[in-house]
Amino acid sequence: MRFRPKALIIEDERAIRRLVRVALENAGYRMFEAEAGETGLRMAAERRMDVILLDLGLPDMSGMAWLRTFREWS
Repeated sequence: MRFRPKALIIEDERAIRRLVRVALENAGYRMFEAEAGETGLRMAAERRMDVILLDLGLPDMSGMAWLRTFREWS
């Protein structure tokens, strides 16, 4: 079984998540999705992601606040 890197997209717009998911799945990534910052933080904590794509304008927090929180423990 070959290695498939894990990618997390944190984006509130469904169409953008779908576009990115399809493109990265075709490139061999195993995809995870979150539509809000808190959910994305939880998913990032539960799984060790190889790539995180982050929308800076999330409904529950700014992308910059997400990054500060993520950097506190990652």
